[in-house]
Amino acid sequence: MALKEAYQQRFEAQLREWEAEFAKWKARAEKETAEVKIQYYKQMEGLEPKLRAAQEKLDELKQASGEAWMELQVGLEKAFAEAQTAFSDLKEAWQKAMSKFQKPTGTRS
Repeated sequence: MALKEAYQQRFEAQLREWEAEFAKWKARAEKETAEVKIQYYKQMEGLEPKLRAAQEKLDELKQASGEAWMELQVGLEKAFAEAQTAFSDLKEAWQKAMSKFQKPTGTRS
């Protein structure tokens, strides 16, 4: 059971990390122009289904008993790998979008 718990902790920590990053982005977007907000929400739309899938696999892992969780391991790792790729793509796109809309230094109020 220790291995199952380690997997669970690893993936729960990853989800918390992503959620914290999204919260930072959202807070920053809310302070920016409507165009930045639109970019944020558009980008999040593509990632949310992958995060839901990863969360669902994690929930399945939590519910699995005995050795059944080992069968879920491959699906869980695949779901998190897809979410990680989507997160990385989103992070890159978000940084590009923010730099596009960034105000020149000294003009911020």
